[in-house]
Amino acid sequence: MSLQALSAFAVANNFTKAVKPQATPLYELPIEQARSKVTVRDGNKVPKPDGSQALILSLGKVILKLDVIAPKATRINAPATEVANFTKILKDAVAEGQLDAEIQDAQLKMMENKLKADAAVKAVPTVEGTQAVAQAVPAGLDLGAIE
Repeated sequence: MSLQALSAFAVANNFTKAVKPQATPLYELPIEQARSKVTVRDGNKVPKPDGSQALILSLGKVILKLDVIAPKATRINAPATEVANFTKILKDAVAEGQLDAEIQDAQLKMMENKLKADAAVKAVPTVEGTQAVAQAVPAGLDLGAIE
């Protein structure tokens, strides 16, 4: 059997990264689009036996603060009978722009996390065990003009 005969049985490994179109990061979205990305979900790691949920609003992996509802609040403890109603109220509040400040805070936090991650990647260990930080090229600098 030749390699050509094996082509009918060839598959991509589940662990290889497929090339996806580049999506706009959540922290770069305008507020109108960011509102549509906010989700209401159960913040409990394990579902409660009585069906109650700790409703949280999240943008990506960042949980939104609910200070507009109560100071220092991050979740709403909803009894099982009120989960759907509370979810609708939260979604409507997001759509109306009542939580725009919290969404923008979450976007800022995402951007800070991205910058920290980028800085960590750019820190390259050297032979001596110290770290050298990669230099960024200033904006507007024409590298072709440097000789």
